[in-house]
Amino acid sequence: MTTPTRPFDAGSVIDQILTGHLNSASTPTARPGLSTSESAFVDAVSDWCARQDLAADIEANGQVPDKVLAELVELGALRIIIPQRYGGLGFSDTCLLSVLSVLTTAHASLCEIVAAHQVIGAVRPLTEFGTEHQRTRYLPELLKLSRVK
Repeated sequence: MTTPTRPFDAGSVIDQILTGHLNSASTPTARPGLSTSESAFVDAVSDWCARQDLAADIEANGQVPDKVLAELVELGALRIIIPQRYGGLGFSDTCLLSVLSVLTTAHASLCEIVAAHQVIGAVRPLTEFGTEHQRTRYLPELLKLSRVK
C-alpha cells in the first residue's frame, strides 16, 4: 500500500473521486460554457452511449459496426460544428469537445471518427477558410456523405 503524500481534502473533487467518496450532490448538473440545447445534445449522446455496450460491439467486430455509425449520424454527431444554414447543428467547439469526451468513455474509435470528420477532415477547413460558395457547395455534401447506407 502506498502512503499518501498529503492528507485527504474533503473539498477536493479529485480526492473524493480517488477515494470513492464523491458526493453526488456536489456533482455539477450544468455544463459551463454550453447552451441549453448543447447540453441537451451532450446528454443525448451520453444516454445513447449508456444504453449499449459499444466497446463490446466494436471489439467483437474488429471495427465500428455500420449500425453504430448510422446511429451516430442519426444523433447528429457528425454535424456538431457545421453551421445550421448548411444543415448542421451549429454548436460550439466546447460542445464538440464535450461530445468527444463522452464518446471516448464508450470507445476511443468513436471519438476519432467524430473528431476526424469535423476537425481534421474538410469541415473545419471549409468553415474557417472556405469561401461562401465553397461552404454552400460542399458542407451539405459532407452531410450526405456521412449517411451510412
